[in-house]
This record gives sequence, C-alpha cells and structure tokens, in this order.
Amino acid sequence: MIRTFGIIKLIGVGDPLQLSGGIAEALLNTAGGLVVGIPALVAQRYFFSKVDRMVMEMEEFAQLILNFLKD
Repeated sequence: MIRTFGIIKLIGVGDPLQLSGGIAEALLNTAGGLVVGIPALVAQRYFFSKVDRMVMEMEEFAQLILNFLKD
C-alpha cells in the first residue's frame, strides 16, 4: 500500500494498472500474515488450556498432600 500511495502521489489515481501492483503486494502480505497468525493463535490457545489443566491437577494434588499431613 505504501508503494500504491507513492504512485498516487506521483501520477494521481488515473491509471488503475499502475496501482494494482502495490495493492496485490499488500494483499499477499496480508494473506501471509493470516497463514502464520491463525495457526499460531490456535496453538497458543491449545497450550494455554493444557497448562491450565496441569496447574489444576497440581493444585488438587497439593491439596491432597496437605489434607494427608493435617490428619
């Protein structure tokens, strides 16, 4: 988009063919970001939930140990 706005600054908005190169580049970069970002978000959610489950199990186990030591 920076390239597209640079072309608009130089020649105006008259020729869409000259503008399409910058727009296509911006769309490819956006698609690349989505290809990387969406799986990363899914993996983050998976691992955060896994850590939460492990923390809960450790807390339950610690509580069992404390109850055993109290008695």
